[in-house]
Amino acid sequence: MYAAPVPGNDDCAAASVITIPNGGFGLGTFTSSQADLTEATVQTGETFAPAIFVAGLDKKSVWFRFRVSTIRAVRVTLTQPGTTITAGDAGFAVYQTSSCLPTNADISTKLTPIVTFGNTYHPCVPSAEYLVQVSSNFNANGPIVVQIEITDQTGAAYDHPNQAYAFGTAGYYARKVDFNTECHSIEDSSETCSAFSNPYEYNKSAWLTFKTPSYFDYIAIQLSGTVGYFPSNNGASIFRTFGYHLYKGDATVTPIGSLVSVSGCDSLITDGYYGGYKMYKCGDLDTGTVYSIQLFIKKDFADEIRLGIMTGGVQPTQAPKPILAQVPAPNAIGNLPSSPAGTYNSYDDVFGCNSRHNTSVCNPALPDTGILYNGIKYNLSSFFTFTLTEANAVYFYAYPTQCGPQLLTRLFKQGLTNNCADLDTANIIRTFTGNPTIDCLEPGDYTVQVSGHDATEWYGRFNYGVPTGNYEQCLSSNLGSSFRLQLVAYTRKAANKYRMNAAGAYDTINRVGSIMQPLILGNSYQSAPDTMGCQNTLLPVDTACYPTNAKAMYRQFEVADSGLIMFSDLSNPNANWRYRLYSGDVNALASAQNVFAFPDKVTGLVPKSECFDGGTSCTNKSVCITPGTYTFVSLGGDADVGRADRPTFTFGALGTKHNSPLKAQDLGSIMDTLGPAGGTITTDLDIWDCFDNAVTINGYEPCTIGGRPATKAIYRQFFLKEPALVYFGVPYYWYCANRAYGYKTLFNGKATDGFAGLTPVGNGWNCWQNAAGSTAGCNLLPAGWYTVVSYNQGPTYDSTMKSTWLEGRYNSATGYYDEFNITITPTCPGQNTTALIKHL
Repeated sequence: MYAAPVPGNDDCAAASVITIPNGGFGLGTFTSSQADLTEATVQTGETFAPAIFVAGLDKKSVWFRFRVSTIRAVRVTLTQPGTTITAGDAGFAVYQTSSCLPTNADISTKLTPIVTFGNTYHPCVPSAEYLVQVSSNFNANGPIVVQIEITDQTGAAYDHPNQAYAFGTAGYYARKVDFNTECHSIEDSSETCSAFSNPYEYNKSAWLTFKTPSYFDYIAIQLSGTVGYFPSNNGASIFRTFGYHLYKGDATVTPIGSLVSVSGCDSLITDGYYGGYKMYKCGDLDTGTVYSIQLFIKKDFADEIRLGIMTGGVQPTQAPKPILAQVPAPNAIGNLPSSPAGTYNSYDDVFGCNSRHNTSVCNPALPDTGILYNGIKYNLSSFFTFTLTEANAVYFYAYPTQCGPQLLTRLFKQGLTNNCADLDTANIIRTFTGNPTIDCLEPGDYTVQVSGHDATEWYGRFNYGVPTGNYEQCLSSNLGSSFRLQLVAYTRKAANKYRMNAAGAYDTINRVGSIMQPLILGNSYQSAPDTMGCQNTLLPVDTACYPTNAKAMYRQFEVADSGLIMFSDLSNPNANWRYRLYSGDVNALASAQNVFAFPDKVTGLVPKSECFDGGTSCTNKSVCITPGTYTFVSLGGDADVGRADRPTFTFGALGTKHNSPLKAQDLGSIMDTLGPAGGTITTDLDIWDCFDNAVTINGYEPCTIGGRPATKAIYRQFFLKEPALVYFGVPYYWYCANRAYGYKTLFNGKATDGFAGLTPVGNGWNCWQNAAGSTAGCNLLPAGWYTVVSYNQGPTYDSTMKSTWLEGRYNSATGYYDEFNITITPTCPGQNTTALIKHL
């Protein structure tokens, strides 16, 4: 009887090789050589799949080996050439490893163990080395055969060129496709990506096609995950690298070898959240042409990915060159509409590929390398022209209408010709980003250059969510995006009327016929209105009011009496706007000196006030003047052009009623006036006039205000018939109501009896302004006469510039009023008055 030998593939290390042709890429059915199980053995340490072990098929084994080089649909079949072995006496397991001896951990997750003759199949078997362990019980005596059937029908979407996903014609709206990559394959070993040093690790690919539209400025292709970061074991994001090859041609109908490679195989890197991308701009791709994308996927990557395609741009720029004949409407604006209140105008355009500077020879306005501004090179431009028929202030704002970085604007004081080189950068008035208002633009022709740049925007722009957004993406900065030029034009006067540009060019206050009459005491005079113009004007020789004041309005008046001139209806405060009063006749002085235009300065005007602004109703704008001619000047700068001004002049005679002890207001016995319950009494109103009258009283110096001794005083006296609690305060008014409350000191004694009897009470009763007293305690003032002296400061006829700041009131107190309240509480609440008197 014949004794079968021990099979040659009895040990794992000697496994019979089932050769898959074409380097493991072959397709078809491949059969092993026969192996006889009769004398087969089990190796020491050899393990078996649980199902095999449970079936008792662990007594003998033989081994086979095969390799697939990409994802394939694989069927492994165990059969026998005859019927010697009974079904159920032999089975097999497939291990995904080349190492002997494999363990249960190496059992293929795709090809399950079989406990009888038959087959195991999976459409998505990874590329790897595989070991097939055929095992049996002791009853299995005879030959067996293993067959490997391999196809490329893995079930993966877009796995083959003829199955490529079709985006169709790419357009303004973003498009995307999501697909799983686990089961993709490649055709054979020639299908590799040269971007990688280990190209055979990237043995899966997917195919997609798109058609370029008839117009576009750029096309962006982006690869990312579908829901965010790719999964990782430790929670950190993991960047994955994919191969990327773009072909010109349609892979669904054209053999790969006949497709035209656009730029060779490259790579895309993404962590799933932030996408890898390719940008094709301005002629990189042909219009109306089908292109094919091949993605290479590393063999160990099996997540879903998203491929998106986005275009930018729908039309060319309307006026990319500064050539008169090539600037159509609306870029050729013509006469810019304007009005005193401002007329809004807006004009739309786009930054197309034709706006790139390097597409034209138009220096110096369109340098090939772009316009460098704040570290950015602006290399896209569009032009607008307009004409001003009169002086205007124009607000400029060029901005992207949907997205994109800030734009650059250059304004030329020049029109265009049909030679683009004629636009001279020497004629640029201003270069800016943002939205300034440029005032006092002269009548004439202007050219506006609006510029952007086409740098690819990455951070935060290319992410897994971008391909789902159906709107202008601005992925190439300003290229392909729309923008708007907004112009608001304000009509301006070329020059204000009262600018002393000629003899008589000033406003005469109280002019009767052609003769300026002196102001009458007690009357108010409204000046003629004027609006600050664009031209700089003649200035007084002292220009210290504000460094940029270069424009002036002149108004002139005469007085025949001494008094206080008060100015009202002044322009609200502004950065540059100031007023100043001078003595002197500006008309006569300018005529004698023959100075009428900027930068001339007229001499001989003597300042009679400090510089002041319009302020609020609480600011004091008044000056002490004596008979003579005066010039009132409104000063402004460029920021004040268009500001209307019409001051009112009020001339008054004033005198302080209680300006000496002998004229002190006598409030008498205020406790008798108020009655036994006490109460509050208010002094009369007295005005601070243009005379200084404060003096030392028995060695007591006037209060110091603003670092200087007070120069003005108002006297008031009252009598307490018995001790009382006394509180001094001031009436409350909304704003200040022309009040300038003095700094008060309380004296013992009766003022009308003379200075000799006045002595300061002291103990907190010296130099208070708004409130003093002891209503919170029981510090009663004894019975007797008291005098309150209010102190203040301000100009006089001899010293019109003497001033200080008092609670924000300009020019100190002159012309403002003083008053105060006296509140009496006859007794200290809850205590015996007699006891308190004895205590005092």
